[in-house]
Amino acid sequence: MATASSDHTCRVWELPADPASAGGPRPVAVLAGAADPVTGAAGATHDGPVWRCAWAHPRFGALVATCGLDHRVCVWRGPPGGDGPGWDRVWRSGPGYHGAGVVGLSFAPERWGLGIASGDAAGHVRVAVHRGGASDGAGADASGGEAGPARWDVEAVPGDGSGAAGAPAHPGGCLAVSFSPDFGPDPGADAASAAAAPPLRLATAGADRAVRIWRRRAALAGFDDASGGAVTAPCPASAPGVWESDGPPLRGPHRGWVRDVAWCPAPGAARAAVASCSDDGVAVVWTETGGNGGSGEATWTAEPLSRRCPQTGAPEPLGGACWSVAWSTSGDLLAVTHDIAMEGDADAAGAAAAAAGAASGVAPGAAAPGARSGRRTSLFALGVGGGWEHTGTQDCQ
Repeated sequence: MATASSDHTCRVWELPADPASAGGPRPVAVLAGAADPVTGAAGATHDGPVWRCAWAHPRFGALVATCGLDHRVCVWRGPPGGDGPGWDRVWRSGPGYHGAGVVGLSFAPERWGLGIASGDAAGHVRVAVHRGGASDGAGADASGGEAGPARWDVEAVPGDGSGAAGAPAHPGGCLAVSFSPDFGPDPGADAASAAAAPPLRLATAGADRAVRIWRRRAALAGFDDASGGAVTAPCPASAPGVWESDGPPLRGPHRGWVRDVAWCPAPGAARAAVASCSDDGVAVVWTETGGNGGSGEATWTAEPLSRRCPQTGAPEPLGGACWSVAWSTSGDLLAVTHDIAMEGDADAAGAAAAAAGAASGVAPGAAAPGARSGRRTSLFALGVGGGWEHTGTQDCQ
């Protein structure tokens, strides 16, 4: 398990075989750069709070990506299994890769190659694509960052559909990114099946109160099944129009900043589903109908989630700002973490929180200190009829 922290570090933990054991998670490593050559102080994961971390598919080895408010994205490689010391930074984005704090991070499905999407508080979304070679030293690549003999190319996700790198995907800030799961054919499928497979897609969410779906025109990189490594990509990199909008922005019930978005991870699902949540207390499951998984025109239907009142059993709003959504691996359970209560009008409270965050220098996606009294995780299950039903809650410390 990896955790990101405001103390500028990302830590790796070993989970006990028995979750009920008294020992709890055991710290394994702190992902840190080189020590300061003058003071000798230990290096940090980032030169600022670390906002998110994500694991790559194990086929690529023990790789963890991190992003932070220092405008950087880093990739760290650990020992086999990732359960020991010896983690090294193998790539760091250049100073111009993002122009604001990076608060969204997601690895692409392994069949598409080694790719990392990231979104920043200025609204820009970038995809770094590994094009082959071993990332084990200092050097420069297309991103302007450290790369060693490896090559990483950069792709921008344009907000206006023109392919212009300067257009933000979300005016006001991108707060979360999530790649679609692998709905493609099994390895070894014939060429016709591979050609008919749905394209790679990316969901993003932001301060413009919207969720957006993007699709890529080609695979991220070739993949060598024999060696288990990425090979030189057969498709162009950094070309305009590589990423394009897959329909209009999804707004629906959201009236506040959309803090998180997560694509339903169940491969082979009959239809695509995306969950999102916003700081006005709204969580939504978006279900796609038509479109052949991004290959044609589609519509997305929003189903707002409501919890069940413990006293009356009647549906009621979640009650406070929502911060994160997380799916079970089977895609039939969804957890939503939200504040227990929100005083006054939701829009006014959300605006006040945003203003307090801006005044204190907190990037979009962060709660202003003292603005909330507690949090709760609500669990929803997919019902027999296809709707989402509230099944329980757990208060957080």
